[in-house]
Amino acid sequence: MGDGRFLHLGSEPVSVERIGDGLRKLGRDEMVLGPKENITEGPLRDVDGTGELRRHWYEKLLGPYGMDDKSWFLSPGLWNSVVESEADVVIWRGQHPMEWLLALRACWHLRAQPHRVFEVVLPIGKGWPHPAGECVAIKGPDAVVAEWPNRRKVLDVEKRAARWEALRDHEGEWVRVLEGEEIVELPVKCFDEQIIEQCADEKRRESLFVVGKLLATTTATYALVVWRIRQLLLEGVLEAKGDLNRISLPEQLLRAGRETGSRSR
Repeated sequence: MGDGRFLHLGSEPVSVERIGDGLRKLGRDEMVLGPKENITEGPLRDVDGTGELRRHWYEKLLGPYGMDDKSWFLSPGLWNSVVESEADVVIWRGQHPMEWLLALRACWHLRAQPHRVFEVVLPIGKGWPHPAGECVAIKGPDAVVAEWPNRRKVLDVEKRAARWEALRDHEGEWVRVLEGEEIVELPVKCFDEQIIEQCADEKRRESLFVVGKLLATTTATYALVVWRIRQLLLEGVLEAKGDLNRISLPEQLLRAGRETGSRSR
């Protein structure tokens, strides 16, 4: 395989940084780009367009005052740069839905230039329980160095582009997880049962612990978990005990009916 100049794609800012670190170790001074937002959650229908549905999604999760720059999640400049570049493109991914979605989306943007698309797939490690354990951000620059010789040409660009279109054009708000090498769509309430179960544990129901446990055992984002907890409180499924903490949740969360707790206001 030739060793010309490449443009590299990571799924989010930390991955972009790790890829850049690894490339520098390899003596390669090449551009690394990546989107700023996590598209594993929420609607996608206009993500390659105006992004208005994405705006409403973030306002629901973060509130109207949680978005200082309301266009940060749009990345038309990124994809224009990728398409217009003369360099071949390398997609970096492990076993994380965010990275698989990047691969599908990149193939859609490059569907008219399939000869330019390469990828590096990080191998699955052993004994790592975290669902994001195989992502580039966690694997780090040493994995980038080790796997660079194993880059390969993507042969199914058209198929991946079609899969991206199907996911993007599916109406509604979804959580996207990875099963094997297939993106599966789940309802936005898909983590509720895990939240409720955790809140039934009298020794581990502090809201900080509940949020941390979900982040450690699923691919859910912090914003989604906190939003779902607040919704469960509003619906009376959970009860609040104690004052608000540093993440603006009650200190403790109780499964409704198990104990009587005073709601934080």
